[in-house]
Amino acid sequence: MGMFNRKRFSVGVAAILMHAWASQGISQVQWTKYANNPVLPHGDPNSFDEITAVATTVMFHEGMYKMWYEGDDGFGYATSSNGITWFKHANNPVLEPGPGTWDEGAINNASVLVINNTYRMWYSGVDGLNENRIGHATSFDGIEWTKDDDPVLNHGEPGTMDDEEVIHPFVMYEDPLYRMWYNGHDGTAQRILYAYSFDGIEWTKFTDYPMLEPGTLGSWTDGGLGPLCVVRAGHLYHMWYTAWNQAMDIQIGYATSPDGLVWTEYTSVNPVLSPGSPDSWDDWGVAVPNVRLEGQEFLMWYGGGDDVLFQTGLATSPYVTSVYEDHNNGPAIQTTPRFVLYQNYPNPFNPQTSIQYHLPEPAIVKISIFDVSGRSVRKLINSEFQSTGRHEIVWDGEDQFGRQVTTGIYFYRFEAGSYHETKRMTLLK
Repeated sequence: MGMFNRKRFSVGVAAILMHAWASQGISQVQWTKYANNPVLPHGDPNSFDEITAVATTVMFHEGMYKMWYEGDDGFGYATSSNGITWFKHANNPVLEPGPGTWDEGAINNASVLVINNTYRMWYSGVDGLNENRIGHATSFDGIEWTKDDDPVLNHGEPGTMDDEEVIHPFVMYEDPLYRMWYNGHDGTAQRILYAYSFDGIEWTKFTDYPMLEPGTLGSWTDGGLGPLCVVRAGHLYHMWYTAWNQAMDIQIGYATSPDGLVWTEYTSVNPVLSPGSPDSWDDWGVAVPNVRLEGQEFLMWYGGGDDVLFQTGLATSPYVTSVYEDHNNGPAIQTTPRFVLYQNYPNPFNPQTSIQYHLPEPAIVKISIFDVSGRSVRKLINSEFQSTGRHEIVWDGEDQFGRQVTTGIYFYRFEAGSYHETKRMTLLK
């Protein structure tokens, strides 16, 4: 079964890689630990967080940092003016397992958003049989929570990638779409999977392929993949994720995607977060990254374990906007002007999406839409002469006859002179 489940595995979290990687301009792997970690220590004896105090969501809202963290039994809440000095809520825990309900065994890994002045939480719940599903709760202040009666994401059908467990949600809202990356377990492997929703309650799983899979035998991820977070910066989605090998070395890796669906891992630099030196507070393992982009800097709150206690630390990494974000291969230095077709945004989309591209020289441009069978759906631009620079065209989801096309995967083909490129996109209704 899956790992990073409070009923069978105490979540050890995070240490920071201290090396300054000279890695082709990928600044997001150059992490520096805060000198006075941990910033959120474990609680006093007999408290609900006596052993574990692991941040699972950090946001900046209403002029302060707010954190929901996993304790020994339930979720705690803490606030901070600077993200370093935290004050735990006096009446923690703010959410606990429900006796006699589907999450009576344990709750863990809260993912919290504020939508229309309402706090919304998605979390892992463990039932009496030690199985994980994903639930949902709401709050007007982030402290008093009301759970939905039933899970909002259940196990998949037999033979699917999550037929044993769904666990560790991370939810992002891109109007009008809720996007969830989560761990799914099929009894053999634990992967990173994806689902989407228009209300945060009714979810549709993306089943074409996993977002990320465990590595081959002998790799640092051959044991499985665990809790993660996703940040959209520039034209890329950035993911930091937990992974472990067969020897149970638990570390954090990094991947990017142009659309949140097709991810590139960086084998030359991964893992980017590793355990601390022997006898340090985080020398046992690293996991559960929580990353925010603030100006030109990424901030990461992460948990660290010393085989007894599991606490939360802080690390920082520069975000260099001069780094050119290549939509096919991730971040790379832009050296010469060239033709570029960007991933459409938003993606998935409803009812329309923007397609942008760059011309290093004047050219005759064609952009066409095709369905998965290769049938032509619509010509957005048909042999139009365009000048040097960045251009944009919007597709409204209609075919050449003005009819709305159905939900599904589509492809857009870009032609400029002798250059051509094709990308995929997803329409959801």
